[in-house]
Amino acid sequence: MALNKYPTKRVIITNTTQLHELGGISGPIYHPTSIPINKIRELIRNGINVYEVDPNDSKNKIKLDLKNFDKVNFKKPTKVTNISNKTVRQFMDDKKKENNDKKKFKENINIVEKPKEEHKEESDFQKN
Repeated sequence: MALNKYPTKRVIITNTTQLHELGGISGPIYHPTSIPINKIRELIRNGINVYEVDPNDSKNKIKLDLKNFDKVNFKKPTKVTNISNKTVRQFMDDKKKENNDKKKFKENINIVEKPKEEHKEESDFQKN
């Protein structure tokens, strides 16, 4: 199989029809799929609804037409590469504190619930 020389876009297709441009598969395609822009152009020309999906937020999408199918419609996701040890340490400390707060919250709930259990036991005792 030859490598595709065209750039791709992550798209969804909402039409419920056979997509001859993609080898005859049936639509719709709701899972964002990488499709070469030459195939996207064919789909649009044949009246298929094609939406590009934002790589940063899959809920955000834009309908493609012959004017924007080959344009950059969303910013590319940014990767953080230079993280200092201090930043990582601070993040880990914050997570530990958050987990401790959750443990304390659970302990407080247990303290409140214990008297209810004792009260319930007393009522069972009184019934006997």
